[in-house]
Amino acid sequence: MPYKGDEFHHFGWNACSSALSPLTGHAFLERRYLIIPGLRSSRIYVVDTKPDPTKATIHKIIEPEEVFKKTGYSRPHTVHCGPEGIYISTLGGGGKDGTDGPPGIFIMDCEKFDILGRWEIDRGPQNLHYDFWWNLPRDHRPYPSCIDWPFVNDAPTRPAGSQAPSLPSWTRRSSS
Repeated sequence: MPYKGDEFHHFGWNACSSALSPLTGHAFLERRYLIIPGLRSSRIYVVDTKPDPTKATIHKIIEPEEVFKKTGYSRPHTVHCGPEGIYISTLGGGGKDGTDGPPGIFIMDCEKFDILGRWEIDRGPQNLHYDFWWNLPRDHRPYPSCIDWPFVNDAPTRPAGSQAPSLPSWTRRSSS
């Protein structure tokens, strides 16, 4: 990779069984591109694994400024494909330290890899975020300072009174 300090976590593909349904509009999409989020840099790499996965090449780099501008989020963490495109969860909101607003999920186009915007229409009371699966509840986790260097050991890991995952409404695109 061309940059140092990205810190890669949960990679994902541009296509999966959820994206390949005939009802999604991209039923013949090929599982070819690996989406690699840089947790500390907020940079996202799209890596082409064809024709030889052992000689993969960078197809596209999405710079942090584009992620911030189109979503208001930072510190992309987990990638899953789904019927609407590529879902990416984040650990940070905006601002230099990722605490300017809450984190969440955004959507990327699964063919051109353009950031389409935030997934959430109604965020509800959620102000922290960690992981998700496109069809299951989301879990609340640490503030960005809990994962950045230097590590801040006394940062809170859950919002006051929250002990359970969010149960989002996927039809309303709501966090509550």
